[in-house]
Amino acid sequence: EMITAQGLENIDGIYAADDSIAAGAIAALEARGVDAADYFITGIGNTFMGNPLVAEGKLDGTVFQSSSWDGGNAVRLIHSVLTGAVSGDRELLLMPSVKVTAANATDADVAPEW
Repeated sequence: EMITAQGLENIDGIYAADDSIAAGAIAALEARGVDAADYFITGIGNTFMGNPLVAEGKLDGTVFQSSSWDGGNAVRLIHSVLTGAVSGDRELLLMPSVKVTAANATDADVAPEW
């Protein structure tokens, strides 16, 4: 409905809040007989649904998310604060975001976990 409301001629790309929404946008375009590759489409999560779409070139990119990776970083930070390696007064911890594109979608270090 949103695609119809905007008009395909007014859409250059689609930024989806997660891979399932991106997959839905791709399916909606394809259902209209439109090649999704004509649009720049991204998602977030590098999920089991999104990763194959990236590898196929239908989804231009996503961002790797991993609960085990995030959890491991949290444990390391807590350990660093408790041992005095870093101060505990930081309000924000920035962790690197790994972009996933067709170039690395099949790499083991960005394999989807969910």
